Amino acid sequence: MLRTHNPGFVIQYIAPTPLFMTVADADTLTPPDLILKAYNEAREPKEIQFVKGSHWDIYGGSEFEKNVKTQAAFLKKYLLSP
Repeated sequence: MLRTHNPGFVIQYIAPTPLFMTVADADTLTPPDLILKAYNEAREPKEIQFVKGSHWDIYGGSEFEKNVKTQAAFLKKYLLSP
């Protein structure tokens, strides 16, 4: 059912607001192929990170730690830079 929801058609309009996306390689709720398609259509500035596991694995454990560090670095880069 999620495949019928397509917010990606407006993703090119986000720029120049920085975009950060996290992709869980075994995500069945937001499948990686749909995320990658949207990411490829987005304009710069943009960054993407890949993590192992399912949709919920980025909210706990080692993948959570990786996710938080990467997102914090992204936010520092764009929020704290002049």
